[in-house]
Amino acid sequence: MNAWARRHAETLRAPIEDDETLLAADRVVMTAVTREDATTTDRGNRGKRIEAARAVGFPVPGPVFVIGITDRRLLLFRASTWLGRAGPLEGEIPLENVATVRAVRRLRSDRLAILLENRSMLVVQPLWRRRLRELQAAFESATTPD
Repeated sequence: MNAWARRHAETLRAPIEDDETLLAADRVVMTAVTREDATTTDRGNRGKRIEAARAVGFPVPGPVFVIGITDRRLLLFRASTWLGRAGPLEGEIPLENVATVRAVRRLRSDRLAILLENRSMLVVQPLWRRRLRELQAAFESATTPD
């Protein structure tokens, strides 16, 4: 886990069950939500993106949040807007409902695409640093059979 996640370990581990392991966590900003019939990237209306994300199965707490990946769930925590401090757990998605978590680099920016089994996709970018590959690696290690 990265240094930021270690500093917020108490908050991030609070909703985790005793036999569950937090593999990775980081602060992100929502950039787009895609369903089969539409993509919402409207920069002028964050509320519209949040509403669209929730409608297709992503219980996002706001435009800036923390993604945590355990060996069972994808966790979505509230985050402070400016510093991205981890807050309370606002939503979760069982990993069996997540098709893939993929970090991609486009031009000079990193993005993380989270695709659900229902074919909905959430695209986020890092709030501060580029560590999205840690989230991808955590998802892959949690979903790869031993």
